[in-house]
Amino acid sequence: MHVDDLLVTTAKVHGGHALVKAGEVILQDKSSCFPAHALLDGLPPDWRGDVVDACAAPGNKSTHAAALLRGRGKVLAVDRDAARLKILEERVREAKASDVVQAVRGDFLKLRHGGARALSLIHISEPTRRYAISYAVFCL
Repeated sequence: MHVDDLLVTTAKVHGGHALVKAGEVILQDKSSCFPAHALLDGLPPDWRGDVVDACAAPGNKSTHAAALLRGRGKVLAVDRDAARLKILEERVREAKASDVVQAVRGDFLKLRHGGARALSLIHISEPTRRYAISYAVFCL
């Protein structure tokens, strides 16, 4: 599967590389790019919506979703584990995505939104995909 905006590099690019330290490049497995790409890539410019990542740590899917939203929505990144949530928060800061990604510690299945239990709802309306997502959950 081809993923736009994905740069394939050699092993010479690592966590100590200047672009990684500056938050310009995020290193991750190609498979970590599939959920956000499948959900958000190619949406019409007028599309607006939010994303919930229900098991978000360490944050690669959440920050990728934030980048693909291009200012058209927010990401609620939920994880139960406090230590992993700290890693997620660090990755969000490194990716300069703090204005888009809100990290929350908790069990996604117990979260409440607007007085009702938050449910996973994925609705993709083809071919326009204009009203695609109210809340989307991708959990790998």
